[in-house]
Amino acid sequence: MRIIKSTLTAAILVAAMPLTSHAEGSSREFADVYSECGLGGMIFSGESDSNVILAIISNVTWDLGTTAHSSNVSSAENCITRGSTSALFIMENLPQIEGDIAKGEGEHLAAAVSSFGCESQLQSLTSELQIKTIESIDTGVYAEFTELEKSAQIFDTISSSCTI
Repeated sequence: MRIIKSTLTAAILVAAMPLTSHAEGSSREFADVYSECGLGGMIFSGESDSNVILAIISNVTWDLGTTAHSSNVSSAENCITRGSTSALFIMENLPQIEGDIAKGEGEHLAAAVSSFGCESQLQSLTSELQIKTIESIDTGVYAEFTELEKSAQIFDTISSSCTI
C-alpha cells in the first residue's frame, strides 16, 4: 500500500510540474513526455485517461522519467507510435534478443532493430548493445535488473543510436 501511495504521489507531482519540456528541438508538453514517451508511453499507449495515468505512473516508478525524457530528446518521433510496437516486441522476446546480443547476431535482434527502421545499422547497434550489456554485467547490475529494466536498456540503446 505504501508503494502505491508513493507512486500516486509521484505521479501527481509530475503532473503538477511546469507543462513544457525544455529539451532542445522538442515542443512536446512536459506531461505528454511522461504519458507518450519512455516505457510507460510504449506499454500503455492510447489516449484513454487510464492509459495516460498508467503511463505516467510507470515512467515515474521505474526511473523517475529518465527514459521518457531521453526518448523524447533522442527520438521524439518514436514516442508512442513506432516505439510502442518496438518496446512490446523487445519485452515479449527478451530471452531470444539477449541470446542474439550474446552471439552478435540473430533473427530476434534483427527484428528489434528493424522495428525502429534501422536495418542498415544492425552491425553497429549490435556492437553497442554488446558493450552496454557487458558493462552492466561487469558492474553487477544486470543480474539485478528486472525484465522491464533489461528491455528498457535494449530499447534505449537502439532508439538513441538509430539514425533514420
